[in-house]
Amino acid sequence: MPILGRICCVMGHTFPKSQRLSSRIQKDKLLKEGKKIFSHPILLRWLPRSSTASLVLNQSPPQVMMMVAKKKFPRAVDRNSIRRRLREAWRQHAGECLLGTSDFVHLPVFLVHYVATDSLSYVDIRSALCDALHKLPRQEPQNPPKSP
Repeated sequence: MPILGRICCVMGHTFPKSQRLSSRIQKDKLLKEGKKIFSHPILLRWLPRSSTASLVLNQSPPQVMMMVAKKKFPRAVDRNSIRRRLREAWRQHAGECLLGTSDFVHLPVFLVHYVATDSLSYVDIRSALCDALHKLPRQEPQNPPKSP
């Protein structure tokens, strides 16, 4: 069964630990070197896994981290509510939005950053997340030939 099929079928109604980005090294690298895609209110940062990590993790689904700024939402209740909406949108729609990705070995790690200053509905968040995921390149970029 392909990895993304496993995301949709096996997950049930939870956000499994295997999909949570917990490595501090990967988080720092993602924030420094990650590529950005913007679809209001979502800023999606992504970084392909390194070739050594992909050999070990080639059967795991893409990992994701959700971020909501404390400066924009000082109340934890509001931040947690938005984070729950982000997680649910990812859980329900990431598999179908990422199905076009051809290289399952190099599935990227993601950071979903909520950048709006007001709390939006689940439908708005879901559509923005799907738009951002559809903007992802569908194949790993090839190394350009070196000129002499």
